Amino acid sequence: MASTDELIDQLGSFWKSKREDAIDRLVEKGVKEPKNVVPTLIGALNHKKEKVRDNARTAYERLSNQVDVVPAIMRSMGESGFLPKGAAPTGGAGGVAVGELDGKDVIASGSLDTNVYVMDTMGTQLWRGREPENEVKAVAVGKINGKEVVVGGGLDVYVWNAKGELLWKASDPSQPINAIAIGKLGGIDVVAAGSADRNVYVWDGYGKLLWAVTDAEGDINGIDIGEIAGYQVIAAGSSDHKVYMWDAYGRLLWTGEDPFREVFGVALGKLGGKEVVVAGSAEGRVYVWDQSGEIIWIGKEPDSTVGGVAVGKIKGQDIVLAEAESGEVYVWDQDGNLL
Repeated sequence: MASTDELIDQLGSFWKSKREDAIDRLVEKGVKEPKNVVPTLIGALNHKKEKVRDNARTAYERLSNQVDVVPAIMRSMGESGFLPKGAAPTGGAGGVAVGELDGKDVIASGSLDTNVYVMDTMGTQLWRGREPENEVKAVAVGKINGKEVVVGGGLDVYVWNAKGELLWKASDPSQPINAIAIGKLGGIDVVAAGSADRNVYVWDGYGKLLWAVTDAEGDINGIDIGEIAGYQVIAAGSSDHKVYMWDAYGRLLWTGEDPFREVFGVALGKLGGKEVVVAGSAEGRVYVWDQSGEIIWIGKEPDSTVGGVAVGKIKGQDIVLAEAESGEVYVWDQDGNLL
């Protein structure tokens, strides 16, 4: 493994200028990031200021193998994602995801140059998916039918295996893909995508379209797959200011109409043993609903658009994590108290 200084020197900076301040806040609060994201976060502090470099070094020394914060926030960062130095796509980064391929931690990035890039945590390109013909705004890394895969969404959806070989392509959407998730619905592995054509699409692990729904009245910006009350479900956030929840077969369960501006990141998880849906919106708020769609609390502290959200733990405490466009990261406990 590279030394701390080598990591700091070799890995790139965040694409948003204030992102280092956000990481400082996490370090100060003792957040334990997922181990497969850590090298990238450290590399994001590739700045000359000694204070920032010292914080990066401190973060590296404090991080353990405990995975206390889920990496769901990474799936929702979209164009505000980050990449190691030297690995940046020629057309600028689209969506970013982290995961594991062939036993190695990897970073996958969509690109405005229509490629999908897969790199190790030092920024070395492992392979590039050249098949997309449109800019790729959303990516995901996971397993389908027991195989590790990378999924990218431009106008079409592409699925590659761990070696970069294209497994299948789906051309059902009529507008660009904004969000992608991998998970289980109805007991089978699926790929789900949210599109600017206002649809949510779900394919099985072989590329067969299982269903598509048009309940939303705006672009689908965020999507997640999980369980609520023992049932496998899918949630999505839309530019129509709403969050939608469907069952495994595309039947609408409920709609969260509390936000009064566009909804971006969406995450499913547990707070205090109860299953919840969390969403970030353009008015700078974070909303938390229970399994029936009743609002539990609203985080009003962010001062700008909230993109990525996640549900996880800090030192055993259930938390909601949100990233604002300003570069600030906000952390609340399960009752909505800002930490």
